Amino acid sequence: MSLNTFISQSNSSKGDTENALIAALKWSPTKPVYESSGGYSQPGGRVGPVNLFNPVGLAKEKVIDAKRKNVNAAITGEYVFTDWLRFSSLLAYKNNNMLNGFFDNQVYSNGPLTDISGSKGQGSYTSLQNTNILTFNREFGIHSLQATAVAEYFKDIYNYTEASAKGIPPGMGYQGVHFGTVLLKPWSDYTSTSMMSYMGRINYNLMSRYLLSTSIRYDGASQLAPGHKYDSFAAVSVGWNLIEEPFLKSLKNSFQEFKIRASYGSVGNAAVPAYSSHLKFSPGIDADGNSTLTISQLSNLNLKWERTNELNIGFDSRFWNNRLSFTAEYYEKKTKDLLMWQKVPSALGVESVLTNVGAVSNKGWEFALSGTLLSTNDFSWNINYSLNFNKNRILELDSQSDRLIQPWADAPGLVGSFVQMIGQPMGTFLGYTYAGVWKQEEISVAALYNAKPGDTKYVDHNNDGKINDDDIVIIGNAQPKFNYGINNTFNYRGFDLNIFLQGVYGNQIYNQNRIGRENYSGGSGFGTHPVMKEHWTPVNQTNITAFSGTEYINSSRWVEDGSYLRLKNISLGYRLPESFLKNVKVTSVRLYVSGTNLLTFTNYTGFDPEASMGTDANGSAGVDRGVYPSSKSMIIGLDISF
Repeated sequence: MSLNTFISQSNSSKGDTENALIAALKWSPTKPVYESSGGYSQPGGRVGPVNLFNPVGLAKEKVIDAKRKNVNAAITGEYVFTDWLRFSSLLAYKNNNMLNGFFDNQVYSNGPLTDISGSKGQGSYTSLQNTNILTFNREFGIHSLQATAVAEYFKDIYNYTEASAKGIPPGMGYQGVHFGTVLLKPWSDYTSTSMMSYMGRINYNLMSRYLLSTSIRYDGASQLAPGHKYDSFAAVSVGWNLIEEPFLKSLKNSFQEFKIRASYGSVGNAAVPAYSSHLKFSPGIDADGNSTLTISQLSNLNLKWERTNELNIGFDSRFWNNRLSFTAEYYEKKTKDLLMWQKVPSALGVESVLTNVGAVSNKGWEFALSGTLLSTNDFSWNINYSLNFNKNRILELDSQSDRLIQPWADAPGLVGSFVQMIGQPMGTFLGYTYAGVWKQEEISVAALYNAKPGDTKYVDHNNDGKINDDDIVIIGNAQPKFNYGINNTFNYRGFDLNIFLQGVYGNQIYNQNRIGRENYSGGSGFGTHPVMKEHWTPVNQTNITAFSGTEYINSSRWVEDGSYLRLKNISLGYRLPESFLKNVKVTSVRLYVSGTNLLTFTNYTGFDPEASMGTDANGSAGVDRGVYPSSKSMIIGLDISF
């Protein structure tokens, strides 16, 4: 029996660096950071409904504090009945106490002093886990049998309370929330989720040649609807190590392993928020200052497990005296009853409801090559290469239409552009096809489309003389054709060099961040992109829309190639010779320097193609709303072993 405990504490205080990055792009390059009086230079005014911010002040003066105290403890025990039967148990406890503080004194904004706001929140997150495992492992001559039974229980409890206010005296910070002139509604949250699992697995091995494995599990999740909380998932796999067959004995000098394998099984997913199937209300304050309750989530009494059925066929090989290994695998996955947010009529009072929607398939190949390409007394070259192809398609949608518009996607320039469509990959972009700018000599044709020279031109796909919804087509998707990784490690005497390259190819990114920066129309169009210097005029007829041009809609103009190759990590080290250390009580000394994300090769014009290609908190894949880029880092270090 053993007891392990770990206690940590962290405090962080920072400005709003993520929004400061966007503010810097919207800031006039001719305006100074500071006024002559020493204060922050104020923006010239408010554009539409959007406040402008001094980016340096936003990063320095907006306070975001996060204090954490973590306690982790685990008790493990094992009882051995015989040399082939044993029982082990784990009891784990995790507690995270948190204090969050926020203060925005608005000294860097054109907003009124009544906008000075702050909040202070305190809470805890507690997690409990109990895992019990019974293991049987025995050999019977040429037969080997392993059997495992598992019972597992998880419980998570989240408790948080927050108070906020406006009109806080500038010098008091978030500790002075109670001095605010406008006390906002207090906010509290309590959630409790639990999950229970039972699992059994049997592995059978005959002469290290024929392999069979079966498993079944029964899982329950409290987040799902009554009557749908529990479900079972089974899997079976077989393997055949051909190199152990007598008729392939002659190949043993070339191959140390050559195994083919196949498997089929199902897994479940219930990763949704607590009480996802329940009707939920949120407290509020109406215009007269009265407390109210409003519906914040519709109930779904049919919410159930998302299920993925997967077929895998592959082979594993080791050759060249075990110096190299190669793996290839083909897979087919079909996921049904996807857990997704689906839009509902606005008359219901909410934007969407969490539901099980349709089915999606993923098919592809995965390849991996690793080992030692070259090895001498002084030099070695080790590799680890991977290449993955995936084809994603939506098979079914449980709606009256062949498409499902994602909620939250209706942002400026993005109305209805992010959709799920039957027969298309997830993360499909819809919009108009961009065809440049109407030229002066096209004035008569442009008039037929209610346009003028300098306006954006779109393709009239059905040639009806109008640009309308009938001309909306697929303009891209967020799914890459393949991704890859290239890892090389070189060793020469005491020196070691590791180079890791990573990339994707074939995906598109909807660069929403460009829309406002390249446009003067619309409430938040700031036109601060360098290309605006080349905007269309009667004497300078370029391919950039005129200041007065209209194009604040989703189109292929904003869809860019998201492919990239990145130097993800590089490190160079030197290990001092043992002869140099023999007179000191040190066994090893290594000096090193390493860098992360130092180089990126891409045609994408946004901040970071890697950060922009994923699915954001709004459920939109491949949409860049100004996401904060991956940071570059350089580290110089010293490792000493005694």
